[in-house]
Amino acid sequence: MREDVGQASPPVQWLHTQGAEVSGLGAPVAVLALQAPVKRAAHLRDWEMLRDSTG
Repeated sequence: MREDVGQASPPVQWLHTQGAEVSGLGAPVAVLALQAPVKRAAHLRDWEMLRDSTG
């Protein structure tokens, strides 16, 4: 995934760039805590909005 620089932020728009899409993963077996992005303020704002929107 990479940031779509042609779109306004936030929320940051992401483009699929690798050509391999993952589907049919089944039930999760573990949860890993993710760290907030630190390089770009727009990415951090997007991450915070997503984090705060889940309940």
